[in-house]
Amino acid sequence: MSPVTPPQTPPPTPINQSPTTIAVPEILVIGSLAVDQTLRTITMTPQLHASNPTTTTETLGGVGKNVALAAHLAGASARLVSVVGKDLAGAWALEKLRALGMDASGVKAVDGGVTARYVAINNSSGELFIAGADMQIFESAQMSSLARGEIAKGVKVVCVDGNFSVAGFAVVVKTGALLVFPRLPPPPPPLPPLGETFTDNDSDGE
Repeated sequence: MSPVTPPQTPPPTPINQSPTTIAVPEILVIGSLAVDQTLRTITMTPQLHASNPTTTTETLGGVGKNVALAAHLAGASARLVSVVGKDLAGAWALEKLRALGMDASGVKAVDGGVTARYVAINNSSGELFIAGADMQIFESAQMSSLARGEIAKGVKVVCVDGNFSVAGFAVVVKTGALLVFPRLPPPPPPLPPLGETFTDNDSDGE
């Protein structure tokens, strides 16, 4: 009897990585888009006040970007609203965002700001030694103005990350108040405490 050849397993369906532009998104994520750099020292203990040999990895980060990407991968139409500087890091961030297939129309390059960056220095075991974050660009008037304009276009859900300024939050609340958002149904009544006696209303007496 000749051996039976098992059927070939079809390859996994790739995620669409073509950049898209959404007319009216379901979810508007207002928040940070940053360049994350991780420097890992060759030695176990980094030396202070000295130049330490390291290996470097660079990724696209930011709380807002992570939330928008999760919604995008889950199948929702999501748009990230953020700003970058007119610098090499900003151009790189926009390129990487589009490569993920995300709508980058809500991200603007603005004058007078530096693209947000998070830099972590780890020891040779990967444990954090020290880190720094420059998120000042999200406190700019351009960020608040951009958020106001995007919300005014209409959206179902607005999500804001904690890197936004207090003034920016106020703009979001005031602008969102002009829109009609769907109201959530009231929560169900609480369940009775465990061990509570229930009355059997069955008429058959069982």
